[in-house]
Amino acid sequence: MTHEVLYHLTIPDADTKLSDFIIPSRKALPEWYKKAPSFPDVDEIDGFKNVKTCVSFLYMWQQSYLMTAPCDFELDISPTGWEAYTNDTDLIRFISHTHEEDAPRNQMGSEFNPNWMNVKVELPVQIMTNQHRFDLVWMQPFYWDQQTELIVAPGVLPILPDRSTGLNINLFVNKTRSRTIKINKGYPLACVYSASGPLKFVYEPDQNYFLKTANFAQRVIPAKEYYKASKKCPYHIPHTNDIKEHNIKGGN
Repeated sequence: MTHEVLYHLTIPDADTKLSDFIIPSRKALPEWYKKAPSFPDVDEIDGFKNVKTCVSFLYMWQQSYLMTAPCDFELDISPTGWEAYTNDTDLIRFISHTHEEDAPRNQMGSEFNPNWMNVKVELPVQIMTNQHRFDLVWMQPFYWDQQTELIVAPGVLPILPDRSTGLNINLFVNKTRSRTIKINKGYPLACVYSASGPLKFVYEPDQNYFLKTANFAQRVIPAKEYYKASKKCPYHIPHTNDIKEHNIKGGN
């Protein structure tokens, strides 16, 4: 079942598109997967030949989305803190929930590993749905980059009708050594999975439609209010097509 996602871009540049921030994974398959040999026939003795016939991969390509860097940026990381640099603060902003000076690891508690700090990537994208609740799962884009130092905080975000939220990414970075992490435009920062069906993004030009239930300056809605709203909104009954109907070729 396809879910509609209403979105609004809160930036002045008319040339910026949603695809600058999020794209279907099937449109950016990793090169190693595309180059893996295809096996059209699967026999009962050998079973699955490789990832080209693996159900978990096929569903992931169909129902996951890559959140990509909309511009180049750099993160200077050190044991004493961090700095972020970008030429376009309209496209991407950075904050941290690790307040080392006043309350070390305050959001994660004092027992969380002190070698890791949080860097939150804020994107100018507001989303909600006009249908039933469905959930998005944030995951590491491991299949696109096995060497990255930016670790996605795994989590579940319910997308609700009449309740807007930002499309942001929480990352963890090891701060035990000083270095600069350089990220190029288009780099996959996170993988977002919709387990109950693919997404259809629908542009909503009226930002007021989102502001009614959004956090913004001079008004902050407690996170528990979003949680309460998610408890009241029931899930739909998921319907998915048989995996044999997939058309993920994986070739060039």
